Amino acid sequence: MTPRLRITLSVVTTAVLGAAIIPLVAVPAGAASPAGLLRVAQLSPNSPPVDVYVDDSRVLTAAAFTTIAPYRSVPIGAHTVTVRAGNTDASSPALATKAFTVADGQDYTALVLGAAGALHADVIHDELLTPPAGKASVRLLHAAPGVPAVDVNTVVGAVRLFSDVAYDVPTGYQNVAGGSYDITMAKAGTAQVLFTVRGVAVKAGSAYTLAAVGGAGHALQVLPLVDAATGGRAPVGGVQTGFGGGLATHGLSGNVLVGVLGGLAVLCAGGALLTWRGLPGAGNARR
Repeated sequence: MTPRLRITLSVVTTAVLGAAIIPLVAVPAGAASPAGLLRVAQLSPNSPPVDVYVDDSRVLTAAAFTTIAPYRSVPIGAHTVTVRAGNTDASSPALATKAFTVADGQDYTALVLGAAGALHADVIHDELLTPPAGKASVRLLHAAPGVPAVDVNTVVGAVRLFSDVAYDVPTGYQNVAGGSYDITMAKAGTAQVLFTVRGVAVKAGSAYTLAAVGGAGHALQVLPLVDAATGGRAPVGGVQTGFGGGLATHGLSGNVLVGVLGGLAVLCAGGALLTWRGLPGAGNARR
């Protein structure tokens, strides 16, 4: 190695180390704030439209019955759901509140429940499940005020899915074959069918909360809410910054990626420089 080539190699090596290593040390992977996911469901059958806040952020405006806000990122720690009359400001009286705590990587659903004049809020934990092959995981949420506890059966074969499900107490998850189901909900412990719903579709590989809603003078129905989609976490509405907590990210941060790309660029430039100066006769050719 000629003295000229040795000096070039030393300079390039120093430049590569400075560009590629320092950014990685300064901004390590995992710099994103830990967070969970939260969606909001307005399930009061006869209340006027409501606004729903998570802490100081309004996430639903003038939301009517069965309005669902998709999952969004929420920082870990303590939070509060507040329900107010629709199209009012944040200083208006609260119709219902619920304090809850978010853990890292966990999913939740905030619920507006009850009949008009007796609203209440709740937050339930949603499982990130991977069902067995060919199966879907389902649970039942009884969210129909004034309706007694229910037993849930399939119409075909009268297979019992859930027993004695009380209001606002979600069941555990059950694994069923993916497909479409007709189901009945009967008064718990009796043969009195309260209503039948047909064509409840569940996809293999996904997890669902089947929300039984209505009551208070409204027809009963079932809303299938997707808790986890095939292959992983529940779907969210595109890239979102969440409820005031910043976008939850995983893996390399943007600064780390820039550092890596910058280092690679310097490596490529250094390689080209060494190749040109190290080839026999290259110096003379340039002259």
